Amino acid sequence: MRPIRSAWLAGLLAIAAGCSSKPQTGSPPAAGNAAGEAKAPAKTAQPHPFRGKVEKVDKATHSIMVAGEDVEGWMSAMTMLYEIQPPDLLEKLEVGDQITATVYDGDFKTLHDVKIVPPAPPK
Repeated sequence: MRPIRSAWLAGLLAIAAGCSSKPQTGSPPAAGNAAGEAKAPAKTAQPHPFRGKVEKVDKATHSIMVAGEDVEGWMSAMTMLYEIQPPDLLEKLEVGDQITATVYDGDFKTLHDVKIVPPAPPK
C-alpha cells in the first residue's frame, strides 16, 4: 500500500487555512463588484478603528502595504497588504504616510474610510 501523506497534508492545510484563532461574529463584508469597487461592509460586522504607517504603495494591484498598530479586539500589530476605500486615495498616498481607517470583523483585505493623518507624537 502506498502512503498518502501528500494528499493528507494538503487536506490538513486546506482545513487549517479556513480556520481562525478567534471566533468570528456577524457576517463578513460583501466582496467587491466586477468593476473592482468594494461594497459597504455588512451591517452586522463589528467596526474597529485602525492606525498605521504606509510601507509600500502598489498602484498596479491597487493596494498598499501598511505597518498597522495593534487593533484591540481584532488583530495584533503587523504589516499587511490591503485594498483601500476610497480607491482614489491611492493616487495621493506615499510611503511613510500615517493613516487611520476602519476595519471590520471578517474582512482582513480592506481598509475603509482611509485618511492621511499627522504622525502620532512619540511616547
